[in-house]
Amino acid sequence: MTNPINKILSTGGAALEMTRDTATELVNDLVKKGDVKREDAQALIDQLVTKGREARATLSETLNAQVTALSVLLKAIQNDLSTGTKESIEKARQELDTLGAQITNVRSRVGEAEVWAEESSRHALMKAQKQLATAQTYLVPAVEKIHNGAVAEAQRDIKALGKVLSKVEDALDSFLRGTKY
Repeated sequence: MTNPINKILSTGGAALEMTRDTATELVNDLVKKGDVKREDAQALIDQLVTKGREARATLSETLNAQVTALSVLLKAIQNDLSTGTKESIEKARQELDTLGAQITNVRSRVGEAEVWAEESSRHALMKAQKQLATAQTYLVPAVEKIHNGAVAEAQRDIKALGKVLSKVEDALDSFLRGTKY
């Protein structure tokens, strides 16, 4: 029975989109072709559904860990800006550049997940994508304000960015639960 599971899940993202309906349809086709015995069908469906849940949970955990890392970096940037020294402000600018690259990476991963997610989860991922885009709109001006010496204004943008990242975490938690956000 492992062979049919591997065959089904070998396509990219197949595990992410594996719902009970999808699994049932695929296994019924395998039964009709004679690749799976009728008495093994339900067990195979259950295994596929479990693999789908596990794949979504793993993806969600990975994305949440990345967003948490973004939040930690954001706090470090806020600390650097609060000291107000030239060195700490330069360090904050560099960290903001890193943050921007990491946000872009998370947006890409969420976009990939959207392609494979079931409808109920896709909505939550789309929300996360929108929130990440909003985060980037706060990031660019913060970097410019730091370059121009407007540290207090940059701190406000960074605080707003932190709130947006919190919304991203909420959307990703919703994705894990398979509910609309």
